Amino acid sequence: MACDPFDAMRVATESLDKDLMRRASPTSLWMNAIPKGKYPQGVGVTQTTFTIENSEPTSDNETWTDITLTSGEITVGGSGSACDITYNQAEVGFTEATYGPRQFGLKGPVICKDSLTFQHQPEAFLNAYEQELSKRAKRSWEFEMRRTYITFSEKWVDGQLSAGANTAISAADIPTSELTQDMLDEVAAALIETDATTPDSSGYVSLSEEGPLFTLYIGMRASARLLKNNEDRKLDARAVMSATGTGSAFDLFKRIGASRAIGNFRHVITTIPPRYNVVSGVLVSVPTFVMTATTRGKKASLNPNWKTAEYEAAIVVLPSVFEAEIVAPNNGTPWAKFDATSYLGEWQFVKGAHRLGLDCTDPLEKLGQHFAEFKYAPRPKFPEHGKVLIFKRCSNDIALAACSGD
Repeated sequence: MACDPFDAMRVATESLDKDLMRRASPTSLWMNAIPKGKYPQGVGVTQTTFTIENSEPTSDNETWTDITLTSGEITVGGSGSACDITYNQAEVGFTEATYGPRQFGLKGPVICKDSLTFQHQPEAFLNAYEQELSKRAKRSWEFEMRRTYITFSEKWVDGQLSAGANTAISAADIPTSELTQDMLDEVAAALIETDATTPDSSGYVSLSEEGPLFTLYIGMRASARLLKNNEDRKLDARAVMSATGTGSAFDLFKRIGASRAIGNFRHVITTIPPRYNVVSGVLVSVPTFVMTATTRGKKASLNPNWKTAEYEAAIVVLPSVFEAEIVAPNNGTPWAKFDATSYLGEWQFVKGAHRLGLDCTDPLEKLGQHFAEFKYAPRPKFPEHGKVLIFKRCSNDIALAACSGD
């Protein structure tokens, strides 16, 4: 690789604005929603986890025998001794699953020390770029946490369980409906039936006399349409509002992107929900962003294919689905000492062309580049608690009204 120093800064050839404008990036809940742990050292790359499964009776009408007094004697069932008892087998078991570490790397542009002397406000530019690189690393973590959560979780299509944990949706189960509250009610019932109702300290699951409330990660348009795409629910909501003037009926008229609670779900609105298209008969994730050329360097923009994607997902977020075990670096021993490293995606600045893999002379190490490493292991806990609802987007379903008198 030849030397190719970073050129996304401006040379001061005329009067240039000293104020650098920044673009905002959407935030995400995934870094807080997924519990963190520590991957053990010196144990290889395959770990095994065991889940002790529930034990329940297979009959709602098990055979219980009456203890009676027969001819002055205590008997069981009218004939046997009081000491006679039939022992039925109680079955127990565990589920075994394996997991291992994953890794990912990022690098920034090559920066030339001498060029900074002549460029316009290099410190301001570099500080701004450093913040953007930090956001970039954070986004990689967030998308990986989301992708892993979706992989582990059950997938629901058109109100039915389509694929279990760690299973992809089959070609026969492509969604035909947009998201409805009836679908969410089915998922809420499934969560309650599997006892996924234990409240957590972060509030992703809460429990009150009104029942459990789960956290739903959902796109702003899908959330806004939930009370509007069912005429019966819409009429019910208006009737409640008309009668009481208060309550959740006001959710029908909340602005798009506002938080709301409907049924058993508290909506956490996202501007960048995962979206899909059908490719060769199966659902394929569509990248949210694309990088395009700008005055110098590149900028991130929403992917046009993501904007027009035909399918979208809403995700029930429970911290019990999996744990992210961060790999702790081994920096060696006193007689074989390595520089301190981090696998959390923290950027480190490395100097010298020979260390950067560049084919150029740099004896004074005037060239430098940022690097970041990510290493973690997703440890499954209760994947069946995770629920992902994949639905058809009604992107062109916009209500129109003719002008009065037309």
